[in-house]
Amino acid sequence: ITVPDFVTLTLEPGIVMKFNAGGVLVVEGALQAVGTETDNIIFTSHRDDDFAGDTNGDGPSSGDRRDWNQIVFADSDSLCVMAHCRIRYAGSQYDHWYDGTRYRTNSALNSLCCWTSG
Repeated sequence: ITVPDFVTLTLEPGIVMKFNAGGVLVVEGALQAVGTETDNIIFTSHRDDDFAGDTNGDGPSSGDRRDWNQIVFADSDSLCVMAHCRIRYAGSQYDHWYDGTRYRTNSALNSLCCWTSG
């Protein structure tokens, strides 16, 4: 999924985004992902049944580290905000970052109360 230049993707509290193997969210424009303390925004594996249930129809399952790849904040003049978000089961076996986020130079990200796990 790519958010192109001059476009803002706004995610409301409680949204769950599930990614297949190798999935990437590339933010070239802006991301406004502002959850609340009681209604987080979730970025997770398609196998993670803890959020939004069994959306891939494989029966009871949970995600695993590196099930999907990452969120990339590319060079952007737009301010990106992530608040009260959870990034679960992301990461790459080919790079030296494993928490599911990567920042390129000149990207602007403000984050508050965000968690990574998996």
